[in-house]
Amino acid sequence: MSMEELDFLKGCLQVLSKNAEKILAFQKYLETDFEKKLFEAAINNLLDIRNPLRFNNFSYAMRELMDHILKRLAPDENVMRCSWYKHLDRERKVIRSQRIKYAIQKGLSDDFVSKELGLDFDSVQKKLKNLGRELNKYTHVTEDTFDVEPSEQLTKVSNFLETFLKMFEVVENSKNKVIDVIEEHIEAEIVRGFFENYVDLEEYATHVYWGDYEIEDIKLEEINYEKLRIRVSGVFEPQFQFGSDSDIRKGCGLLFTKRIPFVCILTSSVESPYELQVEEFKFDTNDSNFWEDIQIIED
Repeated sequence: MSMEELDFLKGCLQVLSKNAEKILAFQKYLETDFEKKLFEAAINNLLDIRNPLRFNNFSYAMRELMDHILKRLAPDENVMRCSWYKHLDRERKVIRSQRIKYAIQKGLSDDFVSKELGLDFDSVQKKLKNLGRELNKYTHVTEDTFDVEPSEQLTKVSNFLETFLKMFEVVENSKNKVIDVIEEHIEAEIVRGFFENYVDLEEYATHVYWGDYEIEDIKLEEINYEKLRIRVSGVFEPQFQFGSDSDIRKGCGLLFTKRIPFVCILTSSVESPYELQVEEFKFDTNDSNFWEDIQIIED
């Protein structure tokens, strides 16, 4: 290897080393083996120092990877069933900007997203649109796009990865924002679930009374063109009573509390996210060790 080639290789390695954190962060969002292998192949193109088309090949692979990821996040049939969908292109049923929109807001209405979530996705849309154009530019080989120097690669690779990561960040933030704005309604349905499922606890004592509860986790498990599905888990701590009130006064009854885990699945339409319904509610009483860790209430 000549000194010139060695210096060029060092420049290529610098492109990767200075973007190592972004590369690793990006890899975490890749789900299929194909996506992972395609990204690895794209990166390997940058190390092909004897090939002046290395950056063109990188750009082509990244453009294909972007389209593949967007099709995974926003399949045609899902996008086309959203209330906001319009057929805008003669040749394609779904265009890239609509895939990006679905990846971020799914079937939620534009009105809900802007007024209730207070989110503006225009900047992300524009950045991804510009990224697509930039990647397309390097798939067409001209004197200006041929044999790109490592210094220019460094800037462009960094910008490419930042734009991708920003999209994934916005997708995650939008899910969190949905939970934030409907959390009050989620809690109301959880309380309803407690009262409607008290009967599952009454087999353990004469009476069961209201107690404290703690919601430990709320996860938006699914959101698509049609509905939201939310999983809520936590702990309920009711008061149990053995015997009648008279037995308690005489000292031959028993009052105790116990922390009981629960899981609740809630669903709603994307058209009416606040109108949640309990799909499934379960107390994890576990008969085999129910009497462990009970807390006796002293008079």
